[in-house]
Amino acid sequence: MLLTLGAYAVCMVPSGLLLYGCGTNLFVDAAFCLAYLLTTFAWGHALRSRRLLLQRLRMDAERARAEHERRLADARRGERQAIAREMHDVLAHRISLLSVHAGALAYRTRQAQAGAGPALDGTEVAESAEVIRGSAHEAVEELQEVLHLLRAEDGGEPVSLLPRIEDIGSLVADARATGQPVDFHPELTADAVHELRSQLHRTVYRVAQEGLTNARKHAPGAPVSVCLAGGPGRGLTVEVRNELPASPGSDEAIPGTGAGLTGLAERVRLDGGTLDHRAADGTFTLCARLPWSAR
Repeated sequence: MLLTLGAYAVCMVPSGLLLYGCGTNLFVDAAFCLAYLLTTFAWGHALRSRRLLLQRLRMDAERARAEHERRLADARRGERQAIAREMHDVLAHRISLLSVHAGALAYRTRQAQAGAGPALDGTEVAESAEVIRGSAHEAVEELQEVLHLLRAEDGGEPVSLLPRIEDIGSLVADARATGQPVDFHPELTADAVHELRSQLHRTVYRVAQEGLTNARKHAPGAPVSVCLAGGPGRGLTVEVRNELPASPGSDEAIPGTGAGLTGLAERVRLDGGTLDHRAADGTFTLCARLPWSAR
């Protein structure tokens, strides 16, 4: 555009001298033409700038929309993973208890039929059925609590429905009721535990629960130790140890999805901690280290 304007000015000067023969009106015409061309140039430039601005705004809007969709997809994926972790933690423990009780009942019945052991009397059958019924009832109650938390519109989690570190004693009692020898070492004071965040309570509980459940699945009858240690400034450590079975699991072993430790590692990482699991010297160790975070 500027080149065209310059070429027009160069051509206009000799043509004006030839046509008018006087330079007086030449400068007026040149000024008029220059103003006209500059106005046209400015108008065109403004239109082009506006068009580029609209194009840039459309591109920014598209990028913002794509970013929003990506964040929404990530949020939904995170919610699905959280639901899967919670469902696994709740159901795997109770169902493993059901499997152990039912397996013991079936084993005693087969032994009696083969003449290798005494037959179950009515009282023993009733007690076993009551234990199985109670475990199933508790599984349903815990599942209802999880669903209640997921449906909470305000996003809050009622503390009364969340598992706490103090509830690990109940986990140990349930494991001992199935014949699993568990040695429990809670090295935390009640006052210190009371100051911990509710989310940290749940994470510690789930680590102990997963450790006991895995020991019951893969090393039934093997001794298990559960240790809780830590304090302000030292962090919080949850360790579950169990002896490894001497031989591979039988066909009656409790099946697993293999997602328990993966989900547990994600849960611990969200709380700023680390999860380590290893098998060495005939012992499987599950250890979670978490920062001590008070309310």
